[in-house]
Amino acid sequence: MEDWDVLRDQLLLHELERAWRDANWRWFREALAPPVFRLADTSATLGSWRAADRTLSMARAFVRAEPWVRVVEVLHHEMAHQYVAEVLKVTDETDHGPAFRQILGRMGHDGDASEAAPESPALARVRKLLALAASPNTH
Repeated sequence: MEDWDVLRDQLLLHELERAWRDANWRWFREALAPPVFRLADTSATLGSWRAADRTLSMARAFVRAEPWVRVVEVLHHEMAHQYVAEVLKVTDETDHGPAFRQILGRMGHDGDASEAAPESPALARVRKLLALAASPNTH
């Protein structure tokens, strides 16, 4: 990776940690202990929580490319997993079971929504138009 990429990743990790702290205070009254934050080179998932080593990972390409509001939604999703594992200590449910859905609902997120929900056609069109506007191509 080039120096700019390393710096950008450090800044993104810093912002993820800040967003995590804000959400920990807002939704969990600081009940969660800070995890290890990591940017992962994967396209299999947007984010993941691993209780075994207390690691909250986010897909590097996703965090770099997507709107921050969407990144924070996935962060909240992973924090709900962390809360269920570390605070509620629920072990007899599936990953997206009732406890998880209840926590996401408390956070104002749809408990049944997939973290990889497809982008709406309108948002895709706006993204394409913005990319065209920034392009040097006059056509």
